[in-house]
Amino acid sequence: MPQMIYFEKMENDNKIKHYRLDLDYHEYDLMLNMLNQLKLQKSDFESDGRFEDRKPVAHKLFKKVQNIKQIEHGKKQTATRQANRSKIIESKKKINNAINLLRLECREITPYNVAQTAGISYNTAKKYLPESI
Repeated sequence: MPQMIYFEKMENDNKIKHYRLDLDYHEYDLMLNMLNQLKLQKSDFESDGRFEDRKPVAHKLFKKVQNIKQIEHGKKQTATRQANRSKIIESKKKINNAINLLRLECREITPYNVAQTAGISYNTAKKYLPESI
């Protein structure tokens, strides 16, 4: 079954474009190995003696990476994504304000206290609560 990787990229015109990369299992596995090694040079794969086995897959993968497809979403999907981003930004602002208020009141900062103070759901507070706290 092919793996599909979706990603967004901000273009020069400040618009977010959506892309999709289709990979078969072997290409996906090879890409993960390359990312784990953080290098895309031949010498990095010769160390385990398997470069020649991977060479046809690697060549095909590099061709696919150079020809990434841009996805055109409908207006409804784009509007939904924008609305969700706005809600996330607003929730994060509420959470930061609640954390500051709890600190001023010398209260414990827990997802429950943040949710109550911010006026948002517990799950939202838990999801976006910074890990540094």
